[in-house]
Amino acid sequence: DAEYGFHLWSNEYDRGLDDVFATQDEIANAVTAALIPRLQAEDVPITRGGTKVVEAYDEYLKGREKWRVREVAGLWEAVEHFRTALELDPNFALAWSGLADAIDALVWRDVSASYLLREGRLAALRALTLDPEMAEGWVSAGVLAAEFDNDRELGELALRRALLLRPSYANANQQLSGLLTNIGRVEEGRVLIEKAVELDPLSGFFHVNYGDNLLVAGEMDRARAEYEITEELLGGGRGALKLLGSARQLGLSPDEAADAAETMATQMGFPNPSEWRVVGEAIVTGAGAEEARAVVGRSPGMTRRDEMLIRIGLGEYEEAIAYLQEMWRSGAGDLWRIGVFPEWSPLRDDPRFIEIVKDLD
Repeated sequence: DAEYGFHLWSNEYDRGLDDVFATQDEIANAVTAALIPRLQAEDVPITRGGTKVVEAYDEYLKGREKWRVREVAGLWEAVEHFRTALELDPNFALAWSGLADAIDALVWRDVSASYLLREGRLAALRALTLDPEMAEGWVSAGVLAAEFDNDRELGELALRRALLLRPSYANANQQLSGLLTNIGRVEEGRVLIEKAVELDPLSGFFHVNYGDNLLVAGEMDRARAEYEITEELLGGGRGALKLLGSARQLGLSPDEAADAAETMATQMGFPNPSEWRVVGEAIVTGAGAEEARAVVGRSPGMTRRDEMLIRIGLGEYEEAIAYLQEMWRSGAGDLWRIGVFPEWSPLRDDPRFIEIVKDLD
């Protein structure tokens, strides 16, 4: 009890490790029955798609942690963790779903990994074959269909199936919210991302997506607050990057944008992070753009997608268009958001940009 400091419930469990998922379910049911009397223990969703191989489960947890952070180097490692888990237990459905999710997140950030998409699709299918009632498998299949097959309808159906199976699955709420927000169904997406944040308030990734929804809706102060929360929770410069990439839309002052740029560069481990201050100032004021472009050019480390948002802010429209055309031709990335996210606004009158958006529809 947070107010008085007394235990509301405790117990001891002495079990073997031959089935960790069964132990998790036993504890979850006991906690629910003790702490939430209006719910019956049988209402707790049973963990599906598990394994009795402890080493495989350990690899699965390592992979999920790398996936949770969403950094490119870590996502490559996540793929290997899931592959190792599946070598240890080929029938580990959750690990097949994890492999599909890691590949999706990796290719979204690193187009050079697009050759993995076939493996990702097969992994999602294998997860569903092993357990068609497992929500994680439907999320994996839905996200891949939406982001890399340009099939929004199938993606939405799969994600809604996941929520039907498990309404409290935070990732399903977040992924469906992202899909809807990216195609302009912002209010529908808002309900879902708020649910995801409620279910997992410590997920920096959910907060950045909440900020994105608010950004598209034009609620700039609230969006800015969510990006700041993201930086506190997730670190790594992710929240600062969102502030920098949308500095003009969010109404940041030159000093605030400079602070965001330096924080991002520091967190990402760039040399001489203080030189990035000129980048933040240039995005807001337009002054010093040439110097800022030079700084960006000698500071590799962010994804090309994120780099393009900064370059748009610096007026490098031709490079941004070339990037979009490359992504469009390769099919290696979700481009729907370019039609609704305000940071892409400077490109919207370009016939090449219009052609891409029309083709996506």
